[in-house]
Amino acid sequence: NNMNARDEVGNAHGVVYGGRFFEGKFITGNNNEYIELPAEKISINQYQTISLEAFIRTDHLMPYYSMLAYFGDSDTVGYNYLFLSASSTYLTKTGISCAGKIEPWTTETNILGPKIMDGNYHHLVMTFDNTSLRLFVDGVLIQSQEVMNPENSISNISTEYAYIGKSGYLIDPTWWGAFDEFNIYEGVLEEKTIYK
Repeated sequence: NNMNARDEVGNAHGVVYGGRFFEGKFITGNNNEYIELPAEKISINQYQTISLEAFIRTDHLMPYYSMLAYFGDSDTVGYNYLFLSASSTYLTKTGISCAGKIEPWTTETNILGPKIMDGNYHHLVMTFDNTSLRLFVDGVLIQSQEVMNPENSISNISTEYAYIGKSGYLIDPTWWGAFDEFNIYEGVLEEKTIYK
């Protein structure tokens, strides 16, 4: 039911592939279950600053290298992207890479956070202001990473694809677990306002 992936504040409604909705949550447990968002309509590359927020339950059977959210282009590997993950090598991770299609993972500005695959609900927030990338897990700042490569900027993020639960790297499996809520903000959520 595509109407379940509704944008509550705008009209960037998502298209649902597999999974199921139960008590307001989007639940996945098989490969190729995800939501595609209208990337061009969202136009994330027009934002001055960005925050991504996810309330999720992580599955202990989580596949390796899956992503919670991905904005960017894709041609076997992802490129010109921004992502948030809760199972990149079984750790939380966020990153941006806009320096080209050849081995884009080598030019990422990224942060690795703790393993949270425990079947409990967790709150993840990443913020990016073209100067520093920050990752919060359950209200705690994990790290603030300065951007060394000037190409890793919001304006260089592709508006080709936008996914919830899917990566732009085609070899990566889709994410398994439950989304209680997923939010995209233009602006940086301040530390004092982030849910603890």
